[in-house]
Amino acid sequence: FRDGSALTPQPRNNIMADAGALEPQHHDHMVAFLRLMRFKRHQHLQTIEASFSDLRESRLTEPTFTSDEVADMLEGLSSVVKGDVEDELINASHTNALLLRQIFTQAEKWHLKLQIDTASLEDRRLLDEIAQFERDQFSMAPTGSKIKKLDPLDAAASPARMQAEIERLTGLNKTLGEQQAEADSKAAAAAKEIAALKTQLAEAQTAAQDVVAAAADATPTLLKPDPPALQAAADTGSCTAELAEAKHEILRLTSELETTQKELELKFSQTAQFGNMRKMIESKNEQIKELRLQLKGAS
Repeated sequence: FRDGSALTPQPRNNIMADAGALEPQHHDHMVAFLRLMRFKRHQHLQTIEASFSDLRESRLTEPTFTSDEVADMLEGLSSVVKGDVEDELINASHTNALLLRQIFTQAEKWHLKLQIDTASLEDRRLLDEIAQFERDQFSMAPTGSKIKKLDPLDAAASPARMQAEIERLTGLNKTLGEQQAEADSKAAAAAKEIAALKTQLAEAQTAAQDVVAAAADATPTLLKPDPPALQAAADTGSCTAELAEAKHEILRLTSELETTQKELELKFSQTAQFGNMRKMIESKNEQIKELRLQLKGAS
């Protein structure tokens, strides 16, 4: 019962080996069931023997009988014995059905599905092996041996295999939770970094615009025919070169910031949260398109 959720008929090996492979507790319960059936069989034989005794004591009082009297006695005895045997067979079938129901009830509590090989129930070789197993057990079993009862399933500890599976799934669930938390943390950090880079980019663009504006304001002054300015032409040329170099540096920094921003946006777009958000936005866009089409059709 512990090795799978469905048991298929096993190969017809020696039943003695199969019985020996049972756990000691199950082996004892099998012996106890055979002992019960032996007791009931003995009682039934005593009942049949009592029927013959009643016939001898009540009817066989005369030294001679006619054929009709003998036929009547045999018919009455046959009816009594047939009734006793039928009652015993019905009781035995009900007992076996009750035993199967107990086994199935225990299996269903663990979500197991059992199967029965009814064809093997009439296999003479297997039946003979069971008979031999019964003779061996009761020829060497001590009298008065006590059979330990099974613990209730609700109070019993989980089987080793099921407990191990529960522990494995619990550990896997914990690992997945930790990975999810780590992914969420990385996504939040990436979002913060993208926001910071956007701020830096905006500041750099503003500074570049201020430099360009200042250069534009200074250009007309430099072009005026001012003698002092002409005397400082060399200094102005130097400032213009520095201004051009500053512009190139700003452009380089702007390009690096844009590249870094694109890389971070690419990393962020590969996260599960961004994928889910993107799917939601695409779904909303499709809905908006459909509503627009409906509005155009209505108009």
